[in-house]
Amino acid sequence: MPSEIQSELPLPDDQYNTGDKDDKRAALTMVATYATSLLTLATATIALSATFIKDLYQGQDLWALLMAWGLLAASMVAAFLTLGQNISLLAESDLRPRRGLIEILGLVHLILVLAGLAFFAFFAVQNATTSAASSPGHDARSAPVSGR
Repeated sequence: MPSEIQSELPLPDDQYNTGDKDDKRAALTMVATYATSLLTLATATIALSATFIKDLYQGQDLWALLMAWGLLAASMVAAFLTLGQNISLLAESDLRPRRGLIEILGLVHLILVLAGLAFFAFFAVQNATTSAASSPGHDARSAPVSGR
């Protein structure tokens, strides 16, 4: 088998987590930083959209906002689980940043955040276009009137 093809195949389990302790500790620190950043993004999205709901909501697709909030709340739970697993691995000096529960939890967390942001973006676009179409002086049936 050519070396190019062989390098693309998944590695056997005994070839993951082969770095030294400092490398593994740095990887776990990066996982925690990444999870914290996504947690902050999810929390801020929920908090700001709830605070400015009267400005955002124009009567369109409330279900998308509720779905976004639900997914982002679930991502917050996944973030806490990821960070808890990270703490456990560091406390036990069981430095395995790959091929374990922390990797699965991190991926679930990322997917939930991205899905929540996608639903929120859909909600925002739908309501922004509704807001623009219903603004004073806008008539979708006629061309804009130039100043005279």
